[in-house]
Amino acid sequence: IHYDMYYGTANAYSYDKPNRCSGIETRNTTTSITNTTAETTTITTHINLSSRGTYGCDAPRRLIEMTLLAVQDVLRSRNKHLGEDEENEQVQDTILLTGDLIRHDIDQVPNSKAAMALSLDQLTRLVRSYFPIESDADI
Repeated sequence: IHYDMYYGTANAYSYDKPNRCSGIETRNTTTSITNTTAETTTITTHINLSSRGTYGCDAPRRLIEMTLLAVQDVLRSRNKHLGEDEENEQVQDTILLTGDLIRHDIDQVPNSKAAMALSLDQLTRLVRSYFPIESDADI
């Protein structure tokens, strides 16, 4: 999944281009004033990032929400096809998250251990909001 709760901020992960996932792009331009003197100017541009994710970035919350919604739709279709009761529209046997949930380079953000715990907590709550459980005994 590689959930990046920092997507769209300065701490967002980008695997190949600095600031690709932050929504801000900076570049330096050099202007020659004379043959021996040059002036460098930094230009900052705000980039419209897709809320559903951007190539080269880890997954934002909206992409994960859309994925969970798609899984719900698949389960509903399966249940309808199998003749499941309409009242029980979200029957699933098991949801297995196998790991690799946290964004790349989490150790590069401030308070990385707290960020990792918060990220896992947010993911857990998000999955539970789409696939509620009867009780903690079901875990």
